[in-house]
Amino acid sequence: MVLAMNFNSTDNDKLTARIQKALEEGKLKEAETVCEEFEKSFGQTGEVFFWKGRIAMKQSRWGEAISFFQQAENLDGHPAAAECRNMLNDILNFYHKDLYNP
Repeated sequence: MVLAMNFNSTDNDKLTARIQKALEEGKLKEAETVCEEFEKSFGQTGEVFFWKGRIAMKQSRWGEAISFFQQAENLDGHPAAAECRNMLNDILNFYHKDLYNP
């Protein structure tokens, strides 16, 4: 596990805002690049894994997204990651008997 050094919340907020903006604009490669920059600056934190999970969700990589959200929960007890992971599990586990039995 990489530990964060010289934590600066202003830099953290700036990188988070850049990731969020890139995601909102659909610039997933840019979001991944900024996420890597975030990880280099602050180490493997719940916040990094949360954003990696959001990027994976946008790319329909469901298994990876769930894994990233779980890692965010394990590291920081990240509540938004828990909510996203539960939501994805609910979607993937959805079953309606009438849809499969016409």
